[in-house]
Amino acid sequence: MLVKKQISSRSAAQARAAQVSARRQESLARLGTLDCLRGIPPTELTHLLELSVFRTFQAGDTVFGQQRESRFVFLSFAAHYSCVCATRMVAKC
Repeated sequence: MLVKKQISSRSAAQARAAQVSARRQESLARLGTLDCLRGIPPTELTHLLELSVFRTFQAGDTVFGQQRESRFVFLSFAAHYSCVCATRMVAKC
């Protein structure tokens, strides 16, 4: 019984590692599609990926709050932005 659990645990760990690797490769490929990163060597993209966190924001999510500072850099793959001041829309990008 113990042997079966060890094999099952190993298989689950290998499956998770494969998922992480696949997501990493997909993320690396997506980084390379950004105009601002075109021509960057793969080793540099890999380093950037190691420092990055990929997040998905839903329509209506607040990414930047009013008068709030941020120490993050946001790179966008595809999005429509609306800038809202209080309750009045001031710009669409």
